[in-house]
Amino acid sequence: MKKFAFAATAICFATVSALGAEWPDPNPAPNGDGTNTWYVGNNTQYPIIQDVLDACGDGDEIVVAGGLYVESLSIDNNDVTLRPFCSPTKGGGYWDEVWFWNPTEGFENDNEYAMYVTGGNNTYIGRPRMLTQLPNTNVVTTMIQPGEWSPMGAPVDVQDVWGDNFGFASRSIDNVAIYSDNGQATFQDCGITSAEGFGGGAMITGDANTTQFVNCYFFGTYAGGQTFDLNGEPVCVITIRGGESQFHGCYVGDNEGGESGIVNQVGGGTIWYDCGFDDNFAMSGEGTYRCTGGTPAFYQCDFSYNHSREGTVYFDSTGVDGARFMNFVECNFEANSTSGDQYGGAVQVVCDDCSGDAPEISFSDCGFDDNNGNMGLGLYDIDSPYFPEYRIAGDINDGGLVADAPDSGIAGDVNADGLVDTTDLDELFAMLGTCSHDSDYSGDVQIGDLLDLIAVYGNSCN
Repeated sequence: MKKFAFAATAICFATVSALGAEWPDPNPAPNGDGTNTWYVGNNTQYPIIQDVLDACGDGDEIVVAGGLYVESLSIDNNDVTLRPFCSPTKGGGYWDEVWFWNPTEGFENDNEYAMYVTGGNNTYIGRPRMLTQLPNTNVVTTMIQPGEWSPMGAPVDVQDVWGDNFGFASRSIDNVAIYSDNGQATFQDCGITSAEGFGGGAMITGDANTTQFVNCYFFGTYAGGQTFDLNGEPVCVITIRGGESQFHGCYVGDNEGGESGIVNQVGGGTIWYDCGFDDNFAMSGEGTYRCTGGTPAFYQCDFSYNHSREGTVYFDSTGVDGARFMNFVECNFEANSTSGDQYGGAVQVVCDDCSGDAPEISFSDCGFDDNNGNMGLGLYDIDSPYFPEYRIAGDINDGGLVADAPDSGIAGDVNADGLVDTTDLDELFAMLGTCSHDSDYSGDVQIGDLLDLIAVYGNSCN
């Protein structure tokens, strides 16, 4: 499980000097497929972004100038892309830093969010989708002009644009950064936090909710479970109420929570893939991840250094029938702790009446180590009233953790030896025969990964 480094201290509020009020002309700029690209935000013709969200059509692209925006945004458009401005760099581009803070005073104070999404099928917020389907059903690679509308240079693949600089922040204890009510949009490469120390990350509600979060970072929030006035639910780092939301390559770390935990789920069938839950503190909460009546599935996820009252994952299985399970596949539980080193160091299961029922929790190829101070799998790492307590598919690694891909944390260090040198280049060519290993962890193999090596090693690719 790779660690992420979306730094709260890196928030910058500089505007994009290239975006003068007279450029581009016209704005919005028409595209060949009948859609438009709008340039909005600081120093553009459209400083109020919500005005453009209200006016744009399905399929339009909205490009936001770098800076800080204290504005509540609402979007229900389909096939819309809302992304940061792209500045040209050698070999590609770099997303400018854009942050949205929820207002705490003025006309939008009662909105209680920075971003509200309902519907929005195939709408992307943050990094654009890799492929774009045109109205004639053709599918093309998403391309961006260097310097946006500048005629200089050639279009670049969206995968060759660096950075993850789109962020949303709450600023009040009973507010959230993102509110998705039956939303269908995808948030990709976004930071989600509380700008002034208090508030929740994401409120995800509705049985029709299919919101996706891809490579997003939920960090540095304090969400004590106060009531969200718009629906009466507790404000947590992530609150889930029903639906089928998904999290891919996300990181939930360095957060504090109250009685409701860090992630609070009631109902729903959420999927977590390649996600990390690290260094979260919720000692008054029954679990770091508290779930009632839902059946989330965790694939290749890490739970480490979390602190809660009764279970790193607390599962109230009341109302869940025997045909549905909470599943953990190739997951690691390491150095988590619960109150008094008791209860479920990894998972605590409770239910009203479990007599004669099959266990509704399953583990496959999972690893355990140092939870509540136990070496390997401790006796009470998994505490459940079922008998047997849980199902096992692939064998549990009861003596430690499931092996993970080596990662030194140094960009370009392909062989994880702590150095960036010619051996990394050798390994690249040995594995792939081309300049194409994903050393920048963008999720895609591209020429930018070799440039990442070169930037550190100080050489050139011939």
